[in-house]
Amino acid sequence: MINLLLTILFISFIAFPSPGQADSLIYNPGMEDGETYPQSWWTYNPDLDRETDWIKGVAHSGNHSIRIENTTGTDAKWCGGTVVFSEPYPHTLTLGGWAKAEDVAPGGIFATGFYIKFEDGNYTWYYDDLLSRPGTHDWENVEGKVTFDKAVKQIQPYCFLSYTTGAAWFDDVYAFLEGDRDGDGLRDDEERAAGTGPDNPDTDHDGMPDGWEVKYGLNPLVNDAVKDLDGDGYTNIGEYNSHTDPGDPDSRPRDVYGSLIYNPGMENGRNYPEYWKTYGNDLDRESGWIKGVAHSGSYSIKIENTTGDNAGWNGEIVVFSEPYPHTLTLGGWAKAEDVAPGGIFAILFYIEFEDGSSTWYYDDLLFRPGTHDWENVEGKVTFDKAVKQIQPYCFLSYTTGTAWFDDVYAIK
Repeated sequence: MINLLLTILFISFIAFPSPGQADSLIYNPGMEDGETYPQSWWTYNPDLDRETDWIKGVAHSGNHSIRIENTTGTDAKWCGGTVVFSEPYPHTLTLGGWAKAEDVAPGGIFATGFYIKFEDGNYTWYYDDLLSRPGTHDWENVEGKVTFDKAVKQIQPYCFLSYTTGAAWFDDVYAFLEGDRDGDGLRDDEERAAGTGPDNPDTDHDGMPDGWEVKYGLNPLVNDAVKDLDGDGYTNIGEYNSHTDPGDPDSRPRDVYGSLIYNPGMENGRNYPEYWKTYGNDLDRESGWIKGVAHSGSYSIKIENTTGDNAGWNGEIVVFSEPYPHTLTLGGWAKAEDVAPGGIFAILFYIEFEDGSSTWYYDDLLFRPGTHDWENVEGKVTFDKAVKQIQPYCFLSYTTGTAWFDDVYAIK
């Protein structure tokens, strides 16, 4: 869904030991997990195959790596699962990985790269220090430590052998937060000063990261999840899950009143939810409409994915009247049980513009994997073209687990 247009700036080589990959924030960084293909990694070229290019017996560490054999000089790459950070978002990251080459021609893009999405909605590509040498060589490391002037909300790793020819193997792709071993938003020295654990992102086990609690004036050493710091009627954990400020009574979780989506809370219907349809992965429109599990009201829609294939629900198309809007607030709620990292666990919107072009929007609408109660995702986005119509989707695709979705909204 993301088209890559990169310009080669320069080629550099760095060779020194990398940190332990067990601590990497990347999903399946060593390509070891999977059955017939590497979990949380996908190919982006019709000539690449997710199964046959997962290589056993050629590895920097462990037993597996991923391979790109490029004979045509076209764009060829693998991409990993998107990593979404908790607040407070980091500025400094150490990024890198390992690659092995055979007859890679000079030029093109032979690199480990990262798609960086910032808190303000802007994005960039980072690969300047992560270009591998062409030619033929054994495993070599590339690494860059970079500090951005804006807070980083999420990253996605890529492995490139594009616009050149040859064969390359990639392994042990990593991302580390500088000085923050547990990734909770507090540096290790700040953890020591606060009395929290530098290896435990949630010292008091209340479901809220230590860094988030310190940022918003809560106590990271006391379970205060069900308290209400600002007295607005929403618990602290509810504000954390909704990405709102627990110390500001005017910053509250959003409800779906005013949503432009048809049947946003999944409440209307007889045998199935009106305006919502299933597709993929043997989902059933009737049995997937769940009574008694809901963020609000009585109903939600469920996806149980046991195969790791594409699975989702889609809602009715919403057509706007003129003058068409440019700015929309989009979001919804989901609850998870044993959702594996990687894949797409998100609410998505298919956006069609007045000029006939289209795009997908879900960058700010990705949910955390694992097991958790109802959590909110929301993005306010301004497009440079007028929006003619939108269609909502609920995805639990290319991963496994169970998820429930409710209260999907779009607000002008």
